[in-house]
Amino acid sequence: MRNKEIDKDQILLTFCIIDDIIKAMGWKRDKQQKMRDSEVLTVACLSHQYFGGNYQATLSFLEATDQSLFPDLLSKSRFIRRLHRFLDVLPQILSILSEIKRKLSIRSLYFMDSFPLPVCEDIRIRRARLMRGKESRGDIASKRVYFYGIRVHIVTDEESFIHEFVIGSGGSHDLHGWANASFSFLKEGDRVICDRAYPCYEWEEEMGREGIFWMPIRRKGSRRYEGELRERGKKAVRRLVETVGSVLRLYLGKRVHAVTARGLLLKVMMAIIIYDLNCLFRLLF
Repeated sequence: MRNKEIDKDQILLTFCIIDDIIKAMGWKRDKQQKMRDSEVLTVACLSHQYFGGNYQATLSFLEATDQSLFPDLLSKSRFIRRLHRFLDVLPQILSILSEIKRKLSIRSLYFMDSFPLPVCEDIRIRRARLMRGKESRGDIASKRVYFYGIRVHIVTDEESFIHEFVIGSGGSHDLHGWANASFSFLKEGDRVICDRAYPCYEWEEEMGREGIFWMPIRRKGSRRYEGELRERGKKAVRRLVETVGSVLRLYLGKRVHAVTARGLLLKVMMAIIIYDLNCLFRLLF
């Protein structure tokens, strides 16, 4: 990759936003550390945008080409250790980004979807160390194939910004994935469109009591089928969210470079953070 392909202005913007967020969270910096925590997170974001989450390739590239942006780069092992300290903080960063987005652009229509993230090929399942158990084996209905890994569930708005995510095992049902979700960003009058995997009358009624319209795409035989024209309209607008999973997979690379389950979770969250930051940049500039 040539140096001119990296947008330095965007990197500086990413650093400034992350630095302001972690300061607002009260995150204290160790004075003995030469490389700032916000620099570590910025390098991780840069890695997912340009290198598919390959941290070693990112650090080598920055060290070989331009040291003005990050003069105190760490070795890969130290970088990974520093980055793992943020694992429990990243959901809070995502929540703050969601709050910023809602202040910049008020939306009332949301979409739910999920996409599979394989951790290995089928032939290597028995030797897989990252994930274990039959619950990690799921299917991709559109391709009529099986995969072994996790399933990432996301909620986006009309501008494809991810407001919440849930990670479940590959074989879990989509509804089970959202059992512990907060949906704190939803307000009265909001509409949520989801595919056929999400119909649950109890859930619809519970959301309805809070003034939120739960609108799954329904089959013709369903008791609450709303007519062909309306169902077709739901399918048409829902296509917006289907592209989000493809972009996130690009940010994670063809194969996820992770040794542990915590490392895999970390990379998924970092990919979502840089994706949301790019959405904010498009709104602002």
